[in-house]
Parts: sequence; C-alpha cells; structure tokens
Amino acid sequence: RVLECAPAPRTTVQSPLMWAEDPSWKLDYSNLERLSVEQISRLREEAEAARITARELRMKSVGA
Repeated sequence: RVLECAPAPRTTVQSPLMWAEDPSWKLDYSNLERLSVEQISRLREEAEAARITARELRMKSVGA
C-alpha cells in the first residue's frame, strides 16, 4: 500500500495496532520462567521445524 500511495520518498506509515495499556504483557513476552516444560518443548519443536523448512527452501532456491 505504501509503495502505491506514497506521496514522496521515505514515507512512513503508522501501524493502527496499539500496545496494551497494562504493561504486564512484557512479563510474558519471551519469558521462559512463565512457560511449562511442555510449552517450551512444543516451542522448540516448532522452531526446529521452521529452521528445517527454511533450510529446504534455501537449498531449492540457491542449491547446495
């Protein structure tokens, strides 16, 4: 949208999303101490699957 409608170079757009008024969300963000062992394990599995997918896509596009 910005590329199509920008009136000049270096145009920026402000996101309509707002942070929560309550700052307690910061305690949960990337805080392993607040996750269970099962949640950490699931997140690690998801991250590993994403790394494998990214590597496969890279290999297909640029080769070995």
